[in-house]
Amino acid sequence: MNKVYVLGGAGFIGRRLAVHHRSLGDEVVVVDIFDKLIHNEKNLADYDELSGINVIVDDFVSQNVLNLISKNKPDIIYNLVSQTGTADSNERLDYYLNENVSKHTRLANFLNEINFPLQFILTSSRAVYGNGCFRDKSGQVTLSENRTLDNLQKGVFEYNWEGDPNNVFVPHSYSMPTLPISFYGTSKLYQENVFQSVVRNKFVNCIIVRLQNVIGVGQSMFNPYTGLLCWFHKTLSSGGNVSVFEDGKITRDFIDVDDVAFILERLSRNKNSLPILDIGVGKETQLLEIANLLKKEVGKGDVKTTKQFREGDCRRGVASILELNLLVPEYKPTPLAHTLSKFCEYVQSH
Repeated sequence: MNKVYVLGGAGFIGRRLAVHHRSLGDEVVVVDIFDKLIHNEKNLADYDELSGINVIVDDFVSQNVLNLISKNKPDIIYNLVSQTGTADSNERLDYYLNENVSKHTRLANFLNEINFPLQFILTSSRAVYGNGCFRDKSGQVTLSENRTLDNLQKGVFEYNWEGDPNNVFVPHSYSMPTLPISFYGTSKLYQENVFQSVVRNKFVNCIIVRLQNVIGVGQSMFNPYTGLLCWFHKTLSSGGNVSVFEDGKITRDFIDVDDVAFILERLSRNKNSLPILDIGVGKETQLLEIANLLKKEVGKGDVKTTKQFREGDCRRGVASILELNLLVPEYKPTPLAHTLSKFCEYVQSH
């Protein structure tokens, strides 16, 4: 039996991770401040799955929480805490600087004082890659340039390099360059660098994972930063029309939240130093496909494509999962259609 702390454990991913560890017989402690933006007006009593789990309602770097960690000496700590608004982060730099940078620097400093063996797992984000990279016919890997506002307004959404058929998009991998296009992405990259460079405690094994687009059961229908899946569902279920931006051809790598919980728990067993690991299914899926699958599940509403766009969005996204498959060979991705079906059932029952 392991002692497990899940910082940010009342959130979407954190709850599934806490429940997964509990099912294995582990002693689980969840730490969460219940941010109103993320949880709307919900509190601990609203989350049945956390029943029987020790939940501490507090800031993850409060002196109380740090003292408890020092006293209880957990085997595993997951840090899932972050403010995640892409566009919002560019409007509230000071807030994101404090929440995503300063507090995590304090936690990193605390980890250097630990005198017991600890597996520490930080969840980062695909946002650190920004527009990603492409490979030309010579094998050279190059960062994609930012798309210009002028081209976007003209309905030209492709990257400049896509005009050459010899150029191919490179799946996201820790070995490729990073250039975030939002302050959120920048703050996540900073977190990675801090824990890699500052935490030099021989007792602490630090593992960093970059999550792709996590979806599934338990996703908040109220959090404005929870992703398009919830917005698509709410629009369709009311009989409305979903408008999929950029001709519907924006792509992402969608992974089931329970797959993420499974992978993180398996990685927590690895006592070796690991590269930064990308977690996804390794497949590009167009947002148009997601919208149409949801329409089929909901049974009403309609899906249309539009030349609307959101400035600052990236066009394409998919993870390279070669390292993931080597480290967690038992991982078999849940089919997207099954994830969406479970998600719709969950929404209808809540």
